[in-house]
Amino acid sequence: MVYLIVGQRDAGKTKKIISLQSQFGGDGICMPKVFSDSGKFLGYNIRRLSRSETLPFVRCGHCLPPAWKQIDQCGDFSFSATGIDFAEAAVSDLLHKNITPLFIDEIGPLELKGRGFNQLVLRLLAGRSDLYLTVRLTLLASLIRTYALTAYSILTCN
Repeated sequence: MVYLIVGQRDAGKTKKIISLQSQFGGDGICMPKVFSDSGKFLGYNIRRLSRSETLPFVRCGHCLPPAWKQIDQCGDFSFSATGIDFAEAAVSDLLHKNITPLFIDEIGPLELKGRGFNQLVLRLLAGRSDLYLTVRLTLLASLIRTYALTAYSILTCN
């Protein structure tokens, strides 16, 4: 079954996916926000839910870390090649070990254009595991259409 965790920006989708993984077990990836010491939003890290492994993944164009290897860009956001590699390795490991349920935070504009985590999502949708995906409310209809979802359940974040 596919579960779509839906909400506006800052509605708590990442917190919800962390809570669900804690409750049901399984594994996956999440993207917690990153702020500077002064509280300025910098971007997102990517983290494997069952471990403490965390890497920089998305950064605003004005605050790229040294030796940043950009693989893609969407608006002002730069996406790290190392982060995509991390996600692909994690998902391959989870599929190899038949871990269930699986959690992916977050499906966004890149995936809906066939980039970002798109290949991971396609692999996961072809599997038999319960799958939890976070998505912004404004992208929900596009996600359902893009991935031709017919059987899914929506979990709303306020």
